[in-house]
Amino acid sequence: MGFAGFRSEREKMWEEVLSDLEVEGCKVIDVGVGESTEKLVEAGAQVVGVDTDIEKLKGCELDVPLIKCDILNFPFERRIADLTFFNFILHEINPQKHSEAIRLASHISPEIAVIEPSPEVGSVYQRFNELQQEIIESLGGYEEY
Repeated sequence: MGFAGFRSEREKMWEEVLSDLEVEGCKVIDVGVGESTEKLVEAGAQVVGVDTDIEKLKGCELDVPLIKCDILNFPFERRIADLTFFNFILHEINPQKHSEAIRLASHISPEIAVIEPSPEVGSVYQRFNELQQEIIESLGGYEEY
């Protein structure tokens, strides 16, 4: 699959995700600033972006509140948002910490959305998984939170 095919798949994915979530007017904590932040804002959500990468935060050109933090140290009060959104984030951290991240997110908002690559996609997922494993090995392991 070439880049054009990948972009086309991503656009279809966003159409499906946003039609299912109905985020217009909702307060959303977007974990991992990037494409998801832009798509949520375009869909009418009131977004707060969080990320551990200060460069991503500095590079965000959207007019939304941005906070530098990791997913295991959210600085938010209980039920401060309608939705906590994880877009292609959980695969970047140690799987043993996933349940803790979701548990903490459940204190922030009554709804949680997790978007991750799906093994049902077949060869695209397989290639993504191979690349992800190479990256993790080259870094010496998962990011620590």
